Amino acid sequence: MGLTSGKKNGIVLFAFIIPYYFVFLFFIGKKYRKTAIND
Repeated sequence: MGLTSGKKNGIVLFAFIIPYYFVFLFFIGKKYRKTAIND
């Protein structure tokens, strides 16, 4: 019982983290691209 709920919580956490991670990568890529264009 505890194991299944722990696994479910991990999946929910993953579902929350992944979109933020992609947004984070997107903003970093944008920032680097901007500096590259400015140089």
